[in-house]
Amino acid sequence: MLQRTADPLRLSIREKQAQRYLPPDSARHLQLVPRPGLADVNQDLLDRMAQRFREEHGTIFQHSLSEPGIADLFNQAATDVAIRWTDPPLAPGQRDEAIRLLVSRYLGYRCLDPLLADLSNTEIMVNRYNDVWVERRGVKTRTDVCFPSDEEVFRVAQRMARRYGRDFNRDHPSVNARLPDGSRIFAITAPKSIYGTILNVRRHPPAPYSGKDLVQFGMLTEEMLDFFRVLVRGRATVLVTGAMGTGKTTVIDAAFAESGIQEHIITIEDTDELRLYRCLPNVAPLQAQCSDDENDDGATMYDLTLNALRMNGDRILIGEVRAKAILAWRLAIESGHNGIWTSLHTRPEPERAVQRAANLLAETAGMSHELALHQVRDLVDLVIHVKRRPDGRRVIGATSEVLPDGSYNHIYQYIGGRFERTGHLSPRLIAHIEDNDVEVLPAWRPS
Repeated sequence: MLQRTADPLRLSIREKQAQRYLPPDSARHLQLVPRPGLADVNQDLLDRMAQRFREEHGTIFQHSLSEPGIADLFNQAATDVAIRWTDPPLAPGQRDEAIRLLVSRYLGYRCLDPLLADLSNTEIMVNRYNDVWVERRGVKTRTDVCFPSDEEVFRVAQRMARRYGRDFNRDHPSVNARLPDGSRIFAITAPKSIYGTILNVRRHPPAPYSGKDLVQFGMLTEEMLDFFRVLVRGRATVLVTGAMGTGKTTVIDAAFAESGIQEHIITIEDTDELRLYRCLPNVAPLQAQCSDDENDDGATMYDLTLNALRMNGDRILIGEVRAKAILAWRLAIESGHNGIWTSLHTRPEPERAVQRAANLLAETAGMSHELALHQVRDLVDLVIHVKRRPDGRRVIGATSEVLPDGSYNHIYQYIGGRFERTGHLSPRLIAHIEDNDVEVLPAWRPS
């Protein structure tokens, strides 16, 4: 039998686990009998404190939530309510928790605040109000976090979206946005989701990972890092591919950070993920106001690429290529900006990446697949594929040169649990790199 906890503001871990969601088609059905009054006391106490907060300190809402010092104002007001307007008085530990929850109700993200404060959580996944997971070091783990209701999850997602200037409501039931710290969020609700609001938060590290960090993590070797440095300086055009969350953007950031180039770089994305402005001196980040497959008046990635051509940039980077963003990518390359690195969701083989890029180009540009395939092979120099191992570790699975005839040079491959150099660059790409005054070491030349 579940026992009552001493703290009326918290449900026990065992009780939250007992209330986990079971799909309707499950062979077993669980009849839950909640402990009398505990959840009601918890929510009722916070609701009464919130009402008193608004009555006694309502003028605080006239301040902008982005105003400096606003958190201190809310903390002072919440402390006043917790001390003066709770009967019976709360114990010190309960009072501190009540203050935290009350401030979180207006400024924070409620149940997610502790998870967001833990920098080891690289991703937070809310599948349902009582089913919350986190990813740490590549391993997904279920937490004991439990929202009071689905409506609470919806309000948290809505607050996140609004702070980014995006709508999230029943008319706009899905949203891509980011938090002030750069974390990327995706939320979706009814009618697109079945059992309520779903929310994903993908965290960025406080500072971008360096190439040496990736070597230490076992994602690549020192020799491969040197090779990527040569590709960046030599202005090779690269597709970085892989499944969602494998670290494609991390690889791009690290490769450019290690290059030490002093060029004026313009980045174009639909959601700010590249962190080059944190590690290179001359970066101008642009962000689309709508995705290229939406019909509204916001600036698309293609529009921003046209703008970037007037900004005297040395290099343009297109974030993630999907839908009509492939047209922005092609425009940037064909306008003379070699050395573009971009990411693409696809399967491991380099031919899959080239075929997917060709499919996107054919669909959006209205050309034949054969012509699109020819163009992609002509524009792309290499494909770098990032994959996630069963233990959660990310590795560079393959680095392959794309040849005009449709064949591939596999320069590096991850085989049998280790990295191996299995090929060399073609004379064509060597000449291109050396034409940019970058030396190609003997290890990457034909013997």
